[in-house]
Amino acid sequence: HVAIVNDPAADTAIMYVDGVPVLRNASSVGGMMAADFMPWIIGTSTWETEPDHGWYGCVGETRIVDHALTTSQFLYNRVNIADSFAVTTDFGAVYAPDQQLTEVTGTGLPGSGVRIADADGTLGSAEVGEDGSWTVTLSTPVGGPGAHPLTITPSFGTRDGAAQEVVYLVGVTDQWRPSDSELTADLENAITVAPNPFAPGDTVTITLPAGHEGDAVYVFAFSEPTALGSATVSGAARITMVTPSSVPLGAHRVAVYAADGTLLGWQSVTVATATPANPADPGAAPGGSSQGGDLASTGGLIGVSVALAAFAAALVGGGLWLVRRRRTVS
Repeated sequence: HVAIVNDPAADTAIMYVDGVPVLRNASSVGGMMAADFMPWIIGTSTWETEPDHGWYGCVGETRIVDHALTTSQFLYNRVNIADSFAVTTDFGAVYAPDQQLTEVTGTGLPGSGVRIADADGTLGSAEVGEDGSWTVTLSTPVGGPGAHPLTITPSFGTRDGAAQEVVYLVGVTDQWRPSDSELTADLENAITVAPNPFAPGDTVTITLPAGHEGDAVYVFAFSEPTALGSATVSGAARITMVTPSSVPLGAHRVAVYAADGTLLGWQSVTVATATPANPADPGAAPGGSSQGGDLASTGGLIGVSVALAAFAAALVGGGLWLVRRRRTVS
């Protein structure tokens, strides 16, 4: 937090970094309004009307106020809307064909916002209540056999937090729910996930046991069952799936189920910060995309890169100077 404080009565302009004054400051200065024709310039000084000593760095947010700020108002004290944000609606099951998703619930920072979107646009939004809970009623119910990816984004004013990606799975039989107790040793490595490790948002290829070509299958990640999507098995006994960009780093288990809830196999995987340069699967293209005629996922999660805007000024080896333009001396 960089502040330049002008005191017209004392003819001083003092720069503070996180509330501490720097050693070199200006005295006997006219202040920020010395002349009406001199514009304010952020990021450089000027000499003879030309920019000089430019700031090599990033300026985030700028505020102009008429009073001293407390440390609680410094720009780096932005509320973290991600810490308390969570989705409480259950997306860890395969629902019956006649079921529809009409609302989504969760928790968050009171007063912040939440919006939900699918590939076609926004489905609804809501404000987090004083008790920290929120409910978004969807403008169009989500349903029908297959995978329905949704993006749930917290916000505060015009600032978005990191989105969570979920998949609402609808099957062709009665509702069923996977359990990690089904991940027995005899079915370990009955499927193969490549590349492994992979990065959040990567496309992975999953090879299944023979005999399921043309079948619809459902993919989950554990420890708690998290739906990744559904796909149709290709003639090469493979499916492709886009992993969620919000999947946590670390160790997971990926399991593939038949339409009736029968576990077909599972494998331990690692989610890392970058995709390995040489994936284990020779049929996988760089970045994890599948080759060899595999059928694409019918609705897995679509990786979305969401970046939070930096609102505080980044300091790189120096200070941020806010100075008035010098008058040309004739």
